[in-house]
Amino acid sequence: MRFLSVIIISGFLSFSSMGRTYEFIGSYFPEILEAQSNGKVIGLGADLTHRIAREMDVDINITLYPLKRAHLIMQRGQADAIIGPYKSKNREAYLDFSNFHFYEDEILFYGLKKSQINWKGDFSKLRGLKIGAIRGWSLGEDFNKNSQKLDIIYLNNIDQLFTMLKLKRIDIAIAHNREAFRLLSLNENKAKIKSLTPRITLNKGYFGFSKKKELKEFKERFEAAYKKMTK
Repeated sequence: MRFLSVIIISGFLSFSSMGRTYEFIGSYFPEILEAQSNGKVIGLGADLTHRIAREMDVDINITLYPLKRAHLIMQRGQADAIIGPYKSKNREAYLDFSNFHFYEDEILFYGLKKSQINWKGDFSKLRGLKIGAIRGWSLGEDFNKNSQKLDIIYLNNIDQLFTMLKLKRIDIAIAHNREAFRLLSLNENKAKIKSLTPRITLNKGYFGFSKKKELKEFKERFEAAYKKMTK
């Protein structure tokens, strides 16, 4: 009788888990997460999430928010997971990152083609320059260690960043190569802006699960489904 009760309770819990809809969030990121005019979220991150959900036989909703707000939501435990965040020590305080990443971004400096800025990887050589960066982005541990000694102007998006660069209100800009490629393909930017090497860092995009929720089993199933798919 006791054994039967365990089976019934176990089955009930499994059924409850299957019936739950998980809330995933993210931010606009070209090719990774984008919203169509009808509100549908598309991109590599969305496609991968829905394929894993089908493999797991669960329902997952995806909602997009501005980057800073999305991370605030995760800090408060108001969503189950966030799609595509870069890993950093600060974010590991509230996110349990997946054991796999599904995309990579080079983080680079960009400057005007006519400028004489000579970037060779030494952050001390950038002191005295106005540096533009996107608010809320993770730009790598090396940059974070040196940021207190640099003059950084934070903006909301890369369009503002490149506009400020062309107007010479900043001397140098930081962006990931995938987003910058979109703007550098425009003739008005192609003739004026160049990327600088070496790269600042190579960021990898993961899934980040809320540490405030009991999602260990779900995360393990999610990772197992991804592994099965990649085979």
